[in-house]
Amino acid sequence: MTQKGDEPDLDVPPDPSAPAEPSAPAGDAAAPEQSVGTAASRGFLWANVGVATRYVSALVLAAVLARVLGITDYA
Repeated sequence: MTQKGDEPDLDVPPDPSAPAEPSAPAGDAAAPEQSVGTAASRGFLWANVGVATRYVSALVLAAVLARVLGITDYA
């Protein structure tokens, strides 16, 4: 009777007659196709996020400069 540790380790090469697995193409192979409307709405959203970010950062910068600089320096 053989024990679990007594079994020889066998390296079995893959079966050459077995069908090959299809290789996935590089990139977003799992991503579904987007419609033109979806792509346009996402572009519109990101463009508006960029504009809003620019305005908010300008407002924050103006507030910081107003606190740091004196009245004569800022105006």
